[in-house]
Amino acid sequence: MTPAATPCVSAQPAPIPGPRSSFPGGELWRMRRDPLGTLLWLGRDHGDLVRYRVGWSEFYLLNHPDYVEEVLATRSRSFTKGQGLRIAARLLGDGLLTSEGTLHDRQRQFLQPAFQCAAVSRHCGAVAECCDRWAQRLQDGATIDVGTEMTRLTLSIAARVLFGEDTRCDAASAERRIS
Repeated sequence: MTPAATPCVSAQPAPIPGPRSSFPGGELWRMRRDPLGTLLWLGRDHGDLVRYRVGWSEFYLLNHPDYVEEVLATRSRSFTKGQGLRIAARLLGDGLLTSEGTLHDRQRQFLQPAFQCAAVSRHCGAVAECCDRWAQRLQDGATIDVGTEMTRLTLSIAARVLFGEDTRCDAASAERRIS
């Protein structure tokens, strides 16, 4: 018998690793206190595919690009968006983030040319300039709010790339206007 013809020993897939919580809420408290740190811990301690609970809900962390490609591209029809995005769709509408099926495919196809290599590479210079200008403002040893700073940098890049705007103006006032 050739290796390809060897019968399967078990029809059961291997269990997906994850933390064994000592309390009923799963990783709820850890996730509320430090969401990013919790996800990093899950990946580091449990691998590239992790099953975990938050409250009464079960979640899966895909921590490898091959798994992400499998879910988002190769077998996307086998997966649906979660309840959170279905609820968000009531507020946000049926955009690319919240839509599924044929509508999602049409929206993705419409936007895809903007994300092809040639289109993205046209913006590299503008992105680099915005990043350089942002980095020049930083002072050695200074403490910064990374969330706020990344929001400002993102707004500067978006304004430059999408609208051709040079946003040396007050990024904080622009941030207040759109929030």
